[in-house]
Amino acid sequence: MREPSDEHALPPLNALRAFEAAGRLQSIRKAAAALDVTPGAVSRQVRLLETWLGVPLFRREPHSVTLTPAGAEYLAAATTHLRAIAAATDQVAAGRPSFRLKVRTWPLFANWLVPRVADFRKGNPTIDLQVVTSSQRADFAQPDVDVEIGGYDTWDVCHRLEHEDDGDALGNPNYAAQLVVASHLVCICSPAYRDAHDLTCPEDLKRLGAGELLHSLSAPALWDRWLKAAGIGGLDSRRGQVFGDSALTAAAARAGHGVAILPRAVFEADIAAGYLVAPFPCDHIECGFNFYLMARHERMQHPPVVIFRDWLLGQAAAGQPA
Repeated sequence: MREPSDEHALPPLNALRAFEAAGRLQSIRKAAAALDVTPGAVSRQVRLLETWLGVPLFRREPHSVTLTPAGAEYLAAATTHLRAIAAATDQVAAGRPSFRLKVRTWPLFANWLVPRVADFRKGNPTIDLQVVTSSQRADFAQPDVDVEIGGYDTWDVCHRLEHEDDGDALGNPNYAAQLVVASHLVCICSPAYRDAHDLTCPEDLKRLGAGELLHSLSAPALWDRWLKAAGIGGLDSRRGQVFGDSALTAAAARAGHGVAILPRAVFEADIAAGYLVAPFPCDHIECGFNFYLMARHERMQHPPVVIFRDWLLGQAAAGQPA
């Protein structure tokens, strides 16, 4: 029998299951069929529970059982909690997310990342991946995100990171940076814009004039870098149409408003689909544009972050549009 001091003691669970089935079905025989045991086994388990509780749960008649008032009250409580346990078990067994990983990325890189998120979730159902975007430098001291992907201010910073061995992200030894997607900058525009303006070589940009250049406030030096690498002078690279971030600049290029400088790796899918084109054969123009996964050193070693990093590297190595 249950001791009065056992405030958190649980009854025998097999006995509780037998009682719940018999009470719900109002039949020992039907309960036995539902549990795939014999009626005698159900009767023994119910009596065991009554002994443990110290109160009768059923009135027994020759061919039937009826719940006592105490039994009816106990059945209602037992049914509620057994169903809650079953629901919790289903949730765990279904592999629901047990880790949360919040990633902040530049809107530009989201164009590459978001189409691939379904693949990550399919392969990692225990990680609840949350993606947010921002064009501002993250403050990793804040707990709102786990990791960030981006270039931060100027891409010269990223270029410096690529050639440093100490992982000193943004000049702060508390942060680690992992190169995850390497690309190069290219001129991009819509097919209709290319054809309308007969664009075939970088020198054609002088004919267009600076007013046709599309700029991003979040990365204002991209045109300077690309024009210098291409050896194109005599063009005021700071004039033109300005947009809040590179994702908006890309949208303007798709809409035929002008020519933008963007990382090719991010827009391979748009190029393959014919929404954008790179009008110049610029393989000879060396102008790197790389995306880094950044976090504090201790966060970078967190298992969900390691899994996400390795997945990013795998997706980049595959080199296929999503």
